[in-house]
Amino acid sequence: MADLKILLIDDSKSIQTFVAECFSNDPDTKFLTANNGKMGLEILEEEPDVDIVFLDWEMPVMNGIETLDEIKKHHSKVIVIMMTSKNGAFDIQKMLLHGATDYIMKPFTRDNIFDKLQEILTKRSLKK
Repeated sequence: MADLKILLIDDSKSIQTFVAECFSNDPDTKFLTANNGKMGLEILEEEPDVDIVFLDWEMPVMNGIETLDEIKKHHSKVIVIMMTSKNGAFDIQKMLLHGATDYIMKPFTRDNIFDKLQEILTKRSLKK
C-alpha cells in the first residue's frame, strides 16, 4: 500500500491489535485507532487527510451507522469499509445506502483486509 492513512474505529481491543499488526510492516501506512464512533469523529477532525476508515457496526456511544452518517456528512470523500457479522441483505443494503464504500465480514483474515483494500483502491484509481 502506498502512503495511506487508515483509521480503525472498533471497541474490540483484539480487533484493534489484529488490524494494527496487519499494517505494522508497511512504513507508508499511518494507522490510527478509536474505541468508539465519537472518538473516531474527533480523530477525523484532527486528521482530516485520513484515506480509509474501517468501521465496526456494533459499538457503544455511537453505533457504526450513526458514525457513518456523521463521517459522510463532514468527510464525504473518505472511503468507509464497514466491519460486521451482520450478513442479511437488509443490513448490507443499509450500510451501502448510508454511504459505506464496502464491507468486510467478521471474522476476517489479513488476506480479507488486503484483498478488500486492493479492490477498492483499484476501483478508485480507475475512476480518476
